Amino acid sequence: MPITWCGVEWTRKNLFFGGMSFSALEHTQYRNLILIQIADIFGEYGIGAFIVFVGSSLWCIISQLSNKDMTKNVVGYKFTLTILVGVVIAVYSYGVFCLSQPTPKENGIPIIIALLQGTDETLIENLNSLEMAKGNLFEIAYSASQFADVVVWPESVEIFPFFRASDDYTPDGWQGEPQERVRKMIADRQKIYAKPFHKLAEETQSIHIIGTETYFFTPKFMSRLISAIQCDPTLGVVDIYDKHSLGPFLEYDTFKLDSFYQLVPRKKYAHGTKTVPFILQPKDDSSKDFIACVNICFDGTFSEHVRKQVNYLGKKGYEPDVLINMSNFASFRCKTILDVYVASHVYRAIENRKPYLSAANSGYATWIDPQGRIIEQGETGKEMFIIASIHKNRSFSFYRLAGDWFPKCCACYNLLVIIFVIVRSCGVQSLSVLFRPT
Repeated sequence: MPITWCGVEWTRKNLFFGGMSFSALEHTQYRNLILIQIADIFGEYGIGAFIVFVGSSLWCIISQLSNKDMTKNVVGYKFTLTILVGVVIAVYSYGVFCLSQPTPKENGIPIIIALLQGTDETLIENLNSLEMAKGNLFEIAYSASQFADVVVWPESVEIFPFFRASDDYTPDGWQGEPQERVRKMIADRQKIYAKPFHKLAEETQSIHIIGTETYFFTPKFMSRLISAIQCDPTLGVVDIYDKHSLGPFLEYDTFKLDSFYQLVPRKKYAHGTKTVPFILQPKDDSSKDFIACVNICFDGTFSEHVRKQVNYLGKKGYEPDVLINMSNFASFRCKTILDVYVASHVYRAIENRKPYLSAANSGYATWIDPQGRIIEQGETGKEMFIIASIHKNRSFSFYRLAGDWFPKCCACYNLLVIIFVIVRSCGVQSLSVLFRPT
């Protein structure tokens, strides 16, 4: 039963929901820290399989005990009970061991990161509310910068516009002009758009990671993207990460079915394709770099996506010290979705053994440590910020190496069972005719 369940869950999420792990059975246990430590081996799917294993084992034991002829079931009852107790002891022993380990950190000054939390639930409907929300976030950001080296904003607060262009892009009216002049014009224009970001970071003397919309121009089309922009007090706009997963359904192309995914209506945004390291420095020690791996909103619900991000940066020599998520829940009116996000973030922290930070609008600002402990979380319905102290972290996990190996094996088992049943019910009789003696 647990193997079948796990295989079906992986198939459901990846085939029909693009790998997004919303409303999974394992999310009910995200506060059971001892149990969920096995996620760094099996991923979050392992916890769901464990729950089903315990439930099905208890059902078998109860059904065997309720049988009138106990002499025929004593061996099966004892065997099932032994396996159940052994697995439970192994899982919980591993959990206790992991939680007893000190959080991996190097000596030195930590980096202090402030996570903003907004409450604007009407920003889509009312322009005045939008301006008020921006003003409130600015006040919170300026207050937070007094205590923090880095200030992380929620997704899509759209405080400033920003645009980029490909190297071969030429604006209308500039055709025929020398390319050097065109490139200079575009560079000057980008500096103008980057100036408000630079001014914000300069005035607060803090690094800001801001969620906003950006526009990317090419000779053939213009893309509108949801992005995270890193602003440095000295250098201005340094790095930009574009959101990969745009919606809750069919946006994460796990099976690479390009022709099928072209049929999915993408409303108004394009998806990002690159993972970018955000290099952060404490105010008190600019010689020490901290690497942040940033993802936006739904990105954080895709376990394989976050794992690939972390591994990609590690291979490039930018091993992440912290994972940062920026979200915006202004369009949601259900508190349950906020809890599901927190549960997903807890599993991402354990799977990669990295601290996980989240800044959210109309949601929870959250600081989660590598063992999945929620160190601090914003209050519901309150505009505020929380402070996270992050040390350098070079820890690794088996899940980072193997990914969703366990649910994939379960899915293969399910496929083999289906093939066997089909062959046995449809093919064996016809094949037996060929070998029937004449």
